[in-house]
Amino acid sequence: MTGRSAPPPEWTELAGRITAFLPELPAREAARIVAGMTPAARTRIRDHLRLHPDALVSGASDAPRSTQALITFLAGAGITGVKAPSCLRCGRVRPLRRAVPGGRVCLGCEGVLAARGNTGPCCVCGEPRPSNQRCASCQRAHISATRSCSTCGKPAALDPCTSCRPRPPARCALCETNAPVCARWPLGPVCKPCYREARIHPGTCPVCQNERVLIAFTDGRRRVCGPCTGHGDPYACPRCASPRSYTVRGLCDRCTLQDELDTVLGPAAEAPDGQYARMRTALAECDQPRTALNWIRNSYSGRLLAGLVGEFPPRSVTGSPAPGPARIRGRNHGGELRRGHSPREGTWRSSSAARSRPRSMLRCRVWAGRQDASTGLSSIRTRTRPGCCWRRA
Repeated sequence: MTGRSAPPPEWTELAGRITAFLPELPAREAARIVAGMTPAARTRIRDHLRLHPDALVSGASDAPRSTQALITFLAGAGITGVKAPSCLRCGRVRPLRRAVPGGRVCLGCEGVLAARGNTGPCCVCGEPRPSNQRCASCQRAHISATRSCSTCGKPAALDPCTSCRPRPPARCALCETNAPVCARWPLGPVCKPCYREARIHPGTCPVCQNERVLIAFTDGRRRVCGPCTGHGDPYACPRCASPRSYTVRGLCDRCTLQDELDTVLGPAAEAPDGQYARMRTALAECDQPRTALNWIRNSYSGRLLAGLVGEFPPRSVTGSPAPGPARIRGRNHGGELRRGHSPREGTWRSSSAARSRPRSMLRCRVWAGRQDASTGLSSIRTRTRPGCCWRRA
């Protein structure tokens, strides 16, 4: 009987190159893996490892498909030193098929690069876009003209449309319930209630001590902000880096309040010691900017303030009133002061409806006194009298 023949030197060379950067892989196991390869795969892997000896651990995107298959096999066998190659364009770990200058790309990026290389004018809009007679937007519009969503009835290229199509449920990373995914954060998928709670009530990051939307986990399962884990902060205000408002698009509540005050008060608040400037400072520095913003936009008092600014210029620095009428006419002054009044020569005369509400008038006087005492803005004091007169102090 003859003994088992020795493996070819090419096999031994390849097994040695595989174990060169993987000391945890035994030589006998590497020889067995090489013996199970096809001749073409052995040749491609050997040629690539000759040019790139660290290809199994570097994660470079220029690895051929046979080398990618070897890395996947070694990772499945428990070899932790290998690193799968990532796409040259998007950086995701996926099967890389198309070779491009500098490496390889995944299937999705392959289609993007192919479309970019086939540019031409769209036959509908004429824009120089990746074109197959029509660009993507014109193609969707062309299909939507003859189709509609069976759920909402709107024109759509897909049935059901993207708005009506049910989203697959997933396990929320915060409340651990199966629900449709509202956002995918670094900590995992998040449902709608948890997303709303995190956006409306941002927390203080335990690492950087900044108030931000906590969208990531540490190794100890502590919620932290994205920048502390190497991710970006998609909910940071572009002006002040504070958490953006959940109800206002683009800015935080305080920056939105600043813009709203500039719109309502305008040039009237430019005087440093003027009455409107002091009011603007008091509102801009309040503890609850969202409440102040809702008050300016939605309340009758906010509308009254806008009317006051539009009808009366600010007082001068010396305290003398600027030229103009001395009383307010024909404005919305709240539900308790809007009924039963008839204007005459710039004043609001009392009527039977006004006389029948002494409690309402008393509440208005008390409210005006409290506002005057809390803000200290004596120059904008509002006075009421039984005749429902609104005067400038």
